[in-house]
Amino acid sequence: MKYLKSAGWIGLLLCAGLVEPAFSKKKPKVEAPPPPAAADMQVEGIVGELEDGAVQRVLQANHAAMRRCYDEQAGRLHYVGGHLELKVRVLPSGRPKWVAIVDSSLGSTEIEQCVVATLEKTQFPTPKGGEGELTCPIDFAARTPTGTWQKERIASVLAKKKAALAACKGRAGTAAVKALRMTLYVGPGGSATSAGFAADEPQDAKLAKCVADRVLALSFDDPLGQMVKVSFPMGDLFGSEK
Repeated sequence: MKYLKSAGWIGLLLCAGLVEPAFSKKKPKVEAPPPPAAADMQVEGIVGELEDGAVQRVLQANHAAMRRCYDEQAGRLHYVGGHLELKVRVLPSGRPKWVAIVDSSLGSTEIEQCVVATLEKTQFPTPKGGEGELTCPIDFAARTPTGTWQKERIASVLAKKKAALAACKGRAGTAAVKALRMTLYVGPGGSATSAGFAADEPQDAKLAKCVADRVLALSFDDPLGQMVKVSFPMGDLFGSEK
């Protein structure tokens, strides 16, 4: 297990269940099937099989590019930080079929989509036997702390803009607005300053930007001089609507 560190950024690029823990001095082993583990990058076979060591080398080669995604925004958004988890489906050619942000508490669609774009351009090892899939968690450390809010603090404001948010459309096969899970920052005066999204399906970057732009135009309660962070499942606005 290798931890890649830099100012304000920690990236975890490792293979759960296929590589021994950081404190172990044993030689990494490859087992089939790999036992589950948490908070690590997981290389999983869907039909094909990905070789964990080769995947690690590819991700480490892209470390600097993913770090730049954060650093280019962190000067302006010094309070942005959190966990980002991406799932990559890899074609038999080694090219990504899709990249999905399946979990994110980061709250910056610019950083999230930059990391996605980096992985979409990456040539991965060729899976054996068909398509492969890997899960890559990355943690970005905020440079300044924030407070937290419950989702109820922003729900009524978002509900008033439900129709405008629903009007944001993406490509077929990508996550709809109601499938997004949003992380939002609200600053002094009630101004929304940054938003990011996760979904079980790949996101259309244009849809994510559309939703972010419309949310950031809204005014919320004043958090009284501090920056606060709040998570909100967009599906709460739409209930069981189809």
